[in-house]
Amino acid sequence: MGHGAEFPGFKAMIATECSMLIAIWQVVQTGTFHNDPGKDYYTKHDSDPAKKRALGQSQNLGHTVTHEPII
Repeated sequence: MGHGAEFPGFKAMIATECSMLIAIWQVVQTGTFHNDPGKDYYTKHDSDPAKKRALGQSQNLGHTVTHEPII
């Protein structure tokens, strides 16, 4: 019988250990602890999906929406 059946949460523990080892490896290789991209990273990085989602949500609520970029 495998260890997963003997110890509840064994797979989760192994997955957590693996994630920790990957993080430690990246710190050792790059010399940086954490690079926070910021709260608006995804909207600035690829804003088209965010725009489409916002327009779609407004239209689903029954609003007529036009999109004009701010210059």
